[in-house]
Amino acid sequence: MSPLATIVRGEDTAAEKPRACLVSQDERLARDFVAASGNTLLVEVKHTIADLLSEAALRSRFYVVDTLVRDMDLWPTPFQRFPEALSLRWFLLASRLPDPSCESLLPVQLRFLDRTQATGARIAAAVKREIEIEEEHHIMAIRYVEEARGFAVRLGTARSYFLPLSELPEADRTSVVSAEMGEDDSYFVVKQVSGNWFEVPWDDVLYHCEPAYPYYKQTADSHEQGDLQVGVRLREHRKRRGLTVTELARLAEMKRPNLSRIEHGKHRPSLETLERLSEALGVPVAELVRNR
Repeated sequence: MSPLATIVRGEDTAAEKPRACLVSQDERLARDFVAASGNTLLVEVKHTIADLLSEAALRSRFYVVDTLVRDMDLWPTPFQRFPEALSLRWFLLASRLPDPSCESLLPVQLRFLDRTQATGARIAAAVKREIEIEEEHHIMAIRYVEEARGFAVRLGTARSYFLPLSELPEADRTSVVSAEMGEDDSYFVVKQVSGNWFEVPWDDVLYHCEPAYPYYKQTADSHEQGDLQVGVRLREHRKRRGLTVTELARLAEMKRPNLSRIEHGKHRPSLETLERLSEALGVPVAELVRNR
């Protein structure tokens, strides 16, 4: 079968080997972590938080902080010292969860690992799993197969899926003219002979094709139906306004993937988010959350 279109993410945009930084005075743990990281991570080891603060900028993508370092009292200074800290992934090796009164001091992208059972291999596995989750959000290649009327899609995890055109509710019966990568590699854009066009995000691919995906279409839990109804109503009003997901996200000052997850019932929006969406669509909040 010959493809109508093949789109592959360019080599020049491919990420280099991810960098990880371990802040710990446990030399054995550090050696084991470096060994377990193998060819997946480029690892840097620092012995104190002060060593970390002495840097001009944070160069790693993942940071693992051992709460047994002698200057742990400097935590969470890195988030005050480096503006980019909140966009990175952090792990704390701790023997217990933090006091609830301290939760406001913690970054959103923070994971806790049990310090009492921490080994270099377990830390490396946790970091690698985060990489897999992030890569899952990237579409590496698309190929539309005209004879099969569907898309062969490869995600950043190197897994490939076949997504039938008939599974996409925004598609009509006409032929596909083109399939092109969106503004970023989190979605692709489909154009049809009729003039119809729509966006397909990475999570749509998993929703229709990956049984292990928590939101796979055949295993959605009943308690998610309320969130799904909000998403359906939101999509209806967006289409009435003639807006794409990208356009509505811009109007509501949201990230496009977050809006996509709301529309598919995979995320429960806050009241503030609903208010921004209702203003962008010109409808009251009550219209977005009402039952049929």
